[in-house]
Amino acid sequence: MRELFHVPDNYFLSHSVGCLPKRTQSLIEDSFFAPWKSGENWSRWMNIVEDFRRYMAGLLGVTSDTICPQTNISSALTKIIYSLPFDKARNKIVLTRQDFPTIGFVAKQAERAGYEICFVGCDVTKIESWAAVIDERAAFVHVTHALSNTSHILPAQEICALARKAGAVSIVDIAQSLGAVPVDIPAWQPDFVTGTGVKFLCAGPGACFLYASPEILPRCAPIDVGWFSHENPFEMDIERFQYAPDAMRFFGGTPSPAPLAAANAALDVWSDIGIQA
Repeated sequence: MRELFHVPDNYFLSHSVGCLPKRTQSLIEDSFFAPWKSGENWSRWMNIVEDFRRYMAGLLGVTSDTICPQTNISSALTKIIYSLPFDKARNKIVLTRQDFPTIGFVAKQAERAGYEICFVGCDVTKIESWAAVIDERAAFVHVTHALSNTSHILPAQEICALARKAGAVSIVDIAQSLGAVPVDIPAWQPDFVTGTGVKFLCAGPGACFLYASPEILPRCAPIDVGWFSHENPFEMDIERFQYAPDAMRFFGGTPSPAPLAAANAALDVWSDIGIQA
């Protein structure tokens, strides 16, 4: 640990902010600051974005075209909700009171668009509690894989199956589990996954991500777009917009490559030692 990370004495907050990898500062210098100094900025900064997508896809066992970097999970969740058409007959957002508060805040604002919040009752670790509320009115089912306040692991695969059977869209938050316990996206078959590198991945703040399954992606038309959501960000035609063919349609406007450069240093560590270890 101390060969690879700056580890403070008696540090017990990896669930909040993971330790800084020792290679992070030099990698930021090489991939972010050096291109800035030389004037080769975007031509080389885009490599940071693509490296982040590739690293993250490798950790999750998916393809990089299903990964889009995000600033934070709140923004990612907001983009997901408003990327799909609203159906007043199917307007429930299912979540738990044990989710991180930011999830509830985003869901609450969705009430302005006609959605209703439905909290899972009783023991949220039991699939029966979810089955009681996931019905034909469920639009989105939000699952926090590992609860931040209790560390309970929820049955993500079974909940996603319930959502799929009911015709609801499943969203799995792995912020608190990735890098700590096994995560198996291909087995779970969720529609979306959100996560962050700030915790157990030791990737720092601002390096979040969104996964969109190949099945759900063609249905998604995000309204929070920008030039980096365009199929060709550098086309520069103000009268023509075409969604990127992959998950990058969720990217939005001008990104900040620096947090992704920091994240790549940590993800490079995981690539070396293996996420299973």
